[in-house]
Amino acid sequence: MSLRPPRRPDAGFPLRAGVDELAVEIMAEKASALERAGRKAEQSLATLAAAAREDPARAPLVRTAADALYAYLIQRELMGFRRHADVFERLRPPPEVVAKLGAR
Repeated sequence: MSLRPPRRPDAGFPLRAGVDELAVEIMAEKASALERAGRKAEQSLATLAAAAREDPARAPLVRTAADALYAYLIQRELMGFRRHADVFERLRPPPEVVAKLGAR
């Protein structure tokens, strides 16, 4: 008895189409999560920019902006983006936000 490979590569894997659909759905969700994180970072930085420097409520806004920016950077890394220079060029976070980036 001789063995021969299948004629079609996917002949033995009828569920492959379902796996491909799942992979597409996962990638779409990752992209959506990245977009949401980016919008949240942009909004929190805009809110911070609108606050006066002497405002006592500015400190929580700085922390919120730093947390949102950090979450966005982490989400980018999960998607495979390792360089963040373009994010800093586009969003231009103030130095006080950059100083608070990272784990607490």
